[in-house]
Amino acid sequence: MVLESTTWKEVNEMTKLEELRRKAGMTQAQLSQKSGVSVPVIVKIENGGIGGVLGRNLIALAEALEVQVGELF
Repeated sequence: MVLESTTWKEVNEMTKLEELRRKAGMTQAQLSQKSGVSVPVIVKIENGGIGGVLGRNLIALAEALEVQVGELF
């Protein structure tokens, strides 16, 4: 049996943003390009740090992923 590179632990710890991004088939760089939000901000959010993230960035990410802002969390 071959295991994929993502472990069960990683799946359980995956943030909603990362889950939505992966379901959309996008890399962080692609999401950045589509949303206009920098990769470091996307990484910060995906690592659970939303403190100091501007609302306009959350709106841009939601629009790029075609979801409501509330679905990012």
